[in-house]
Amino acid sequence: MNTLSINSNSIFDDLLGPAWPPLGYNIRCGSPWTEDKDGNYKLTLEVPGIGKENAKFTIKDNTLRFEGNHEDYKYDQKYCVPKEADVSKCKVVLKNGIAKVTLPKLESQKPRQIDID
Repeated sequence: MNTLSINSNSIFDDLLGPAWPPLGYNIRCGSPWTEDKDGNYKLTLEVPGIGKENAKFTIKDNTLRFEGNHEDYKYDQKYCVPKEADVSKCKVVLKNGIAKVTLPKLESQKPRQIDID
């Protein structure tokens, strides 16, 4: 069984720095996340062959971890979560080999309009 393991906090990233081309995916803290018009953070993962029954997402110490098992390979990917994200409200939709992760911003981080007197 092959194992695909991606860790955004790799010791090689620290030692070799950005001058070296990435092997596999280029994953850095914060880089894979986008922000939608409502201020939510979004992450889309392509995980062919993985369904809900053989996938697991966890968040610990501001790190999102995806683990998935397929008969021929395993996924083990870690992503740094934006510090302004509300991890208690994380949602994941996994359909047709595409996992979409949504993390809302903490309420204190969302812009609010200030009334003018």
